[in-house]
Amino acid sequence: MRFRGKRRMLAVLLACLTLTLALPAMAEGKVKISAAVEGDVYSGGTFKVRVSAADDNGATLQSCAGMIVDLEYDPNKVEVANVGVNLPEDFVNAYNPECTLEGSNKAVRIAFVNYRLDTTKTISNIMTVTFRAKSLNEGESLTFQTKVNEAYVLTADAAGSVTYPKVDENNIENNAGNATAVTPPPYILGDVDGNNKIDTNDAVWVLQYCVKLRNFEGNASLAADVDRNSKIDTNDAVWILQRCVKLRDENFNLV
Repeated sequence: MRFRGKRRMLAVLLACLTLTLALPAMAEGKVKISAAVEGDVYSGGTFKVRVSAADDNGATLQSCAGMIVDLEYDPNKVEVANVGVNLPEDFVNAYNPECTLEGSNKAVRIAFVNYRLDTTKTISNIMTVTFRAKSLNEGESLTFQTKVNEAYVLTADAAGSVTYPKVDENNIENNAGNATAVTPPPYILGDVDGNNKIDTNDAVWVLQYCVKLRNFEGNASLAADVDRNSKIDTNDAVWILQRCVKLRDENFNLV
């Protein structure tokens, strides 16, 4: 999907900001957007990149009226598996999260507005993108660059007159998330029977192990401990079944 430009964001923002509320005075400050890679990165594996916002003191971002943020990535190295939006209540996401940038890189874009003009609403985590790594060599580096295209803040004078100035680009700080590819593990978590896929048969194997109808050899016991509590029990079977019906993601986190 191609970007539709910034007109849609501005239209939504202007429509939302027709409200007038008595708000306390609020300084503009800086906007910091950062990306952080969570989990090991290796060929065929999944990991997450969390995009977060903060003010110039590193605290959660307050008085935000709207923002357009891109998370750029190299499509030759990774592909998007899932996008989770983590905006507070009353914030409106004005774009579908996954879009395509011009050029060789791609990006996941999010654009949002605070339509209630409530300065008590703060932003910390903006979105979490789950990526699936393609063919990577051990030691290969990956970069996930944030880019704030536009940002607006809420301000009010002593009389309660509300304005929403655009943040100057000199007051916007973008921070990339970096990772280095590691050697893939000798097993796939949840793939107990070793057939390179996770299905109900893996849960059956775990249940059979629990009632001593089956013994595990090699890496099967490591693959079976999906809740990572150093023991294999019925809870692992439940987690695998939840994974099969997409109640858990590739890392066995609840969706």
